[in-house]
Amino acid sequence: MPSITYETENAVFYFDKTDTISRLNRYLSDHKIDEAVKTMNFVSNSPGDPIRIPDDYDHFGHIALDLIGKGKGLVQCRTRSKTYQSSQLKPFSIGL
Repeated sequence: MPSITYETENAVFYFDKTDTISRLNRYLSDHKIDEAVKTMNFVSNSPGDPIRIPDDYDHFGHIALDLIGKGKGLVQCRTRSKTYQSSQLKPFSIGL
């Protein structure tokens, strides 16, 4: 299974390439977000497995949260070194 890896300070996210491309296409058609074009080109043209999303692709965090919200992917907590299915995660609001 081709996969996408996205890392933050607190977690490492793993997604299927097909699911990621599907969500990126949705962002391209619905929201016209420029960074989605850049990310789509990067993912589509990257050889190998896994594909690591570079740190400067800041908007990918929104794509990652969207994928998790749709029940896609895995998340590895850096603090606990435990991996969770997206279905095991529960959303909660922070801030205002």
